[in-house]
Amino acid sequence: KLREHDLRATFVTLSLRNGKTRDWIRARTGQSDQTIARYTRDVQGAEDRNLGELTPLDEAIPEFTQLQPTRAQWQAG
Repeated sequence: KLREHDLRATFVTLSLRNGKTRDWIRARTGQSDQTIARYTRDVQGAEDRNLGELTPLDEAIPEFTQLQPTRAQWQAG
């Protein structure tokens, strides 16, 4: 089973692994520094597996692309 917490934990872990600041993460998750610090223990595992960033959902799930512009279309204006 996949829980909401699992998705948030993955987002925070990979964001830390890929150099995002705690302020950047906090602005997107609402989590405290103390909570974010708990995920630092998982960063080494992400590095060992050479995990990159998460793919935006509008790119990962084709059905979402039909609902709204892709990131490239959005940025192009």
